[in-house]
Amino acid sequence: VEKHEDFTVGGRREYFVGQSFNSLQLIAGAFPFGEDTLVFYTNRTFTDQVAGFGSGTKHTVGRTMMVGEGVTLCESIRASFQP
Repeated sequence: VEKHEDFTVGGRREYFVGQSFNSLQLIAGAFPFGEDTLVFYTNRTFTDQVAGFGSGTKHTVGRTMMVGEGVTLCESIRASFQP
């Protein structure tokens, strides 16, 4: 995470090679935009562990969990600008 007076940017990249190949990459940040704050977030996660029987349910649960994590991340970025 890179914090400056006018902006905050952070990123994370993970790789795991074992029985399967998994990866995660996310980038998020916040910049002042007039009297507001412009927040961006992008995430790409790959795993083959959700294939097969029940994969649709597994994908839905995973997306739901990531939305919660994204909201938490954006709120913490916003809070870093609060006096």
